[in-house]
Amino acid sequence: MNSRERVIKTISHEIPDRVPLDGYFNPIIWEKLRKHFGAENDEKIREELGLDFKRGKMTPPTSFKRQASTDPSGEEGWVLPLDKDLFEAEWGFRYKVRLGVPYYVYHPLKGISDLDKYVFPDISTPGRFDELKKTITTYKGEYAIVASIPWNFFKHAWQLRGFQNFLEDLYLHPTFVEELLDRLLDFKIKQVKKYLKLGVDIIAIGGDIGMQKSMIIAPDMWRKYFKPRLKILVEESRKENKSIYWFFHSDGYIEPVIPDLIEIGFNIINPIQPECMDPAKIKKMYGNKITLHGTISLQKTLPFGSPEDVRQEVLSRIEKCGYKGGLVLAPANVVTPDVPIENVLTLYRTAKTMYR
Repeated sequence: MNSRERVIKTISHEIPDRVPLDGYFNPIIWEKLRKHFGAENDEKIREELGLDFKRGKMTPPTSFKRQASTDPSGEEGWVLPLDKDLFEAEWGFRYKVRLGVPYYVYHPLKGISDLDKYVFPDISTPGRFDELKKTITTYKGEYAIVASIPWNFFKHAWQLRGFQNFLEDLYLHPTFVEELLDRLLDFKIKQVKKYLKLGVDIIAIGGDIGMQKSMIIAPDMWRKYFKPRLKILVEESRKENKSIYWFFHSDGYIEPVIPDLIEIGFNIINPIQPECMDPAKIKKMYGNKITLHGTISLQKTLPFGSPEDVRQEVLSRIEKCGYKGGLVLAPANVVTPDVPIENVLTLYRTAKTMYR
């Protein structure tokens, strides 16, 4: 069973030969893994760990990339360097990077009237899909190919408008919010249709709507503005490909809207952060309808536990969340430099040896 077959079987709620694996790593962790495996490239590391997914996304056009550099935070991939640690994305918002974390300092929609003048990027500009095409050409049929929409409607809107401003807009300027979100929806539909033509297996959309113990915005507010547009986006994709799988990412507590995500048509929810939601409970309640992706603690077990603690958590997740398929194991977020490399290795070694 190859990686793609393993993932599809799992999403279909059937028992694969082993639990599928995924993961995201800080550059410092990548370097430690290179040294451990004696790897000259990251592909060998992915093979050693047993990662079953390959990812790509739409990027800025070739003309932008000629002036751009690689974003050290990983937020964008390609950004214009404006000053020391100051970067501008193609969409016009700017942020500084400190200790690998982006801090937003400028948003192009300063006032709600700025939307009338704001020019959305042209999705047809050459070079946007070259990297994704290469990934698909190389790995199609062997790995599960995921094409990412980096930001959901909530995150994309506040990046353009500013976080505090946009939260206020939800209550004070609903007409502006509707217009901005509709324009974002039109853009994302075009993006999704490009992905479908290229032949991806899974479309992922991300952006946090949860905090540690509650949602960032009230569930009813999320349902008012964001659920309808996510539903349209998924429905439009399935008019062209009924078998396309959808992946939803949000850190934090999002339990109130999991039934809504299922209704919309999402197949995979990530990361089911164990400090915020109980993966076993989510599996029991919704495990016949969704696949849990992630679930391994990055706040406690991976950075502060022993290798045996990691091993026990992996075994517990497989036992309590992996029955009848529906589980992809991965750290609950990007593995940070404070995580001992032995704990990373233990996670993947343990999961790879747990055959059904």
